[in-house]
Amino acid sequence: MRAAVGLPDLHPGQGYPIGAAFLCELIYPALVGNDIGCGMDLWQADLSRRKFKPERAAERLQGLETPWGDELDDWRAAFDLEPTRL
Repeated sequence: MRAAVGLPDLHPGQGYPIGAAFLCELIYPALVGNDIGCGMDLWQADLSRRKFKPERAAERLQGLETPWGDELDDWRAAFDLEPTRL
């Protein structure tokens, strides 16, 4: 194991920490519990390790934690999408 990270939903689980991911050969997010993923995503990119710049990634990912507001309605309308209601 090279690294471990606690994600925003990190909390003790039964025998395993919920909201943890581990880096071995690959990134391994533990998908356990009754709320699997709880809004977390894991994306794969075709970017090589040499070309990946953490500072640039952080810059481009800013604002993800803020509400979308009216832009979300415009985006859904552009793609003719309806919100899902549970």
